[in-house]
Amino acid sequence: MKKVLYIPLDERACNYANIIRMFRAIDDVCLIYPERCLLPNKKEPADINAMWEFVKRNIKDCDYAVLSIEMLFYGGLLPSRIHNKRDEQEITEFAVKLRTLKEENLECKIFVSSLIMRTPRYSSSEQEPEYYEIYGERIFKFGVLKDKSNRGIITEEEQQEYCKLKSEIPSEIIHDFESRRAFNRNVISEVVQLLKEGVFEFLVIPQDDSYPYGYTSIDQQHIYSLVKKENLNNQILMYPGADEFGYTLTARVVNQVRGLTPNIFVFYSSVSGEFVVPKYEDRVIGESLKSHVLAVGGRLTNNPDSADIILAYNTPAKEMIEASGQFEHNIHYDRERNLPYFVKEIVYYLNKNRYMAVCDCAYANGGDFQLLNMLNAGTKLVSNIKSYHAWNTNCNTLGSTLSESCIFLQALEHKVKENLISSIFEDVFYEGKIRKEFIDEYLPEHEEVSYFNIQKRITEITEITRRRVLALYDSVLSNNNGLKIEKVSIGFPWNRLFNGDFQVTLKDK
Repeated sequence: MKKVLYIPLDERACNYANIIRMFRAIDDVCLIYPERCLLPNKKEPADINAMWEFVKRNIKDCDYAVLSIEMLFYGGLLPSRIHNKRDEQEITEFAVKLRTLKEENLECKIFVSSLIMRTPRYSSSEQEPEYYEIYGERIFKFGVLKDKSNRGIITEEEQQEYCKLKSEIPSEIIHDFESRRAFNRNVISEVVQLLKEGVFEFLVIPQDDSYPYGYTSIDQQHIYSLVKKENLNNQILMYPGADEFGYTLTARVVNQVRGLTPNIFVFYSSVSGEFVVPKYEDRVIGESLKSHVLAVGGRLTNNPDSADIILAYNTPAKEMIEASGQFEHNIHYDRERNLPYFVKEIVYYLNKNRYMAVCDCAYANGGDFQLLNMLNAGTKLVSNIKSYHAWNTNCNTLGSTLSESCIFLQALEHKVKENLISSIFEDVFYEGKIRKEFIDEYLPEHEEVSYFNIQKRITEITEITRRRVLALYDSVLSNNNGLKIEKVSIGFPWNRLFNGDFQVTLKDK
């Protein structure tokens, strides 16, 4: 059995527990991963020295390694956004450690991810430096206008706003934010050089919360230029995403181990779907799809008969809205997206015993209840789908769905179904519905907790969530899918409502 060493981006379920769960469904590749105690705690970085010791101790027995640069250099995702590193010598020393790691493990193929730092368009310091609480939205706008100014496309009105923002945001804050970005960009540049030297086999550079203009775009321009200069386009991919990196690169490993390049046929819920630019991303869905298919080691096909995977891609027809708004009437979602035809196609392929996955990206940050209800109209249809995701951003959902689809081509059916129901519990039931119920009904009555800190009521919130997901399962799914729940484990990473950790155990038949 081949072994892959996995160093996650951070401790959240999407980067850690869910990857472990995915690998429990296969028996031809073994995942080696650090214990939870070695991982960071939100803004508190991991013990980098201890993490490196774990890597050096375990990589010698592995055929592949999937490594997060953020974890190995900064101690995790959030530490990479708030650190005070500015000494370029640290980057040089980091590169030496990575070269040595490869020299001592020449047979191990190393795949890595290194993120372009995000620039949220809202004011919150929950995951950013403290000053982002006050200046976050203005910093985002300032970056957009700076990028437009650099490109020579800024309007006179925008130029006035640019000058206004420059006077409003303290210069030391701009300096801190930009110098951190420059340092992080230099880390990525060094990683690119290491790939050129042969230290790594493959590199992905995802962009978290991206936008067509702004600081992320400025960083992209630097990195794209370097990649082209070094002629590394076939070994480096840049695309929207971040938290799906663990799914993506481990799927690439599994495809390589099996000697497979899965053919993937895609159809959309709207003819406009592949041309929509989703929320929190900087390009149309169709272009991101190509990048993610390449990243997992697959291939798109226009012929469903030759496809290993049929991917049903639920998209908006125009502007994407949040999942929390799906229960209010939106004419574009009703008129320019044909769910009856979409569901009929899913039913058609399932009835032909085709290998089927659903990438539910109609809304940001949660699943489409209407779609799930319509699928439920067919006996056991949902349980025959191999992967169903609908979380966070379009590319988070896309990357995880594609990856599971590839990995589960050869998998233990019972574990695949547990993974499927776990995803539906979190992505559709919790993110799509229950979370908003907490915001609207629970938080106003409990001032001691907030959206970003539920610690004082976490036991109660967990139990309420458990009751509600099970009630939704009984009303939406259980009558038709034949799967019985034995246990539901629920957690809330970072003690906040945004994401959950849902692990479902099914009864054996």
